[in-house]
Amino acid sequence: MAPWRSAQLAALVVAATGLPGCAVSESTGSGGGEVGALPVADLLELEPNDDEAQELGPIELDFVLGGAMAACGSNGSFEGTDRDRFSFSLLEPALMELRLEVWRGDLDLRLSDPDGDVLFEGTQPGVDGEQVSFSIGAGSSYGVELRCWMGDQPSWRLVFSELSP
Repeated sequence: MAPWRSAQLAALVVAATGLPGCAVSESTGSGGGEVGALPVADLLELEPNDDEAQELGPIELDFVLGGAMAACGSNGSFEGTDRDRFSFSLLEPALMELRLEVWRGDLDLRLSDPDGDVLFEGTQPGVDGEQVSFSIGAGSSYGVELRCWMGDQPSWRLVFSELSP
C-alpha cells in the first residue's frame, strides 16, 4: 500500500471514532471512567439491572454513578431497550439534586419514592440530560430508572449532589 494511502486510512479511522454510530471505548481509570466530558464515576453499574434494581445502599452525596446503555428505543416504544434501575438511601436527611449527564444519546430519568410512586419523570428530548431537586429523609429507599430513547450505546453519569437550603 502506498504510504499516502496508509496515512489517509489512519486519518479516516481516527475521525470515525467521534461520529455517531461508531464505537468508542470507555477508558476506565482508578476512579471508574470518563467518556467525553462526563464526570469520573465513583462506581459503575452492574448488569443485569433491567428488572431488579441494583441496590446502592446508603450513599454519601457528591457521589457519581456511571454506566452505558446496550440498546435504545425508537418509534414511540421502549420495548426491548436497556433499562438501568437502582435504589439508594441517605444516612442523613438532605435537600439534593439528581442530575443525569449523557454522552451520545437521549436518556430518560424516573425517580420513585419509597412507596414506588413516581416523583419525577424527565423525558425532555435531546442530549442535555435531566435533573431534579428534592428533599430526602434518612434511611428511606428511593428508586431511579434510566431508559434509553435514542443513541448508539450512550454512556451516562448520575450525579447525586447536596443543595444548600
